[in-house]
Amino acid sequence: MYLDLIEKDQLDEAQRFFMTYVKNTNLQATVFASHKDDLYRIKLLIRKEQIAQSEYVKSFRHNGRY
Repeated sequence: MYLDLIEKDQLDEAQRFFMTYVKNTNLQATVFASHKDDLYRIKLLIRKEQIAQSEYVKSFRHNGRY
């Protein structure tokens, strides 16, 4: 969802979305514990051009994790 918001030029909303889920302690104990590096790597993408050029995102989406 974060990537979708960035691609729609909604950076502020994307950042709010990310921070809402980062602060969720239940997710921190589960999802963030095992995918923390992936999530923070994605958070560094703040322009749709970066997403389009990112081999990491292409791989991420291709592998069905998106």
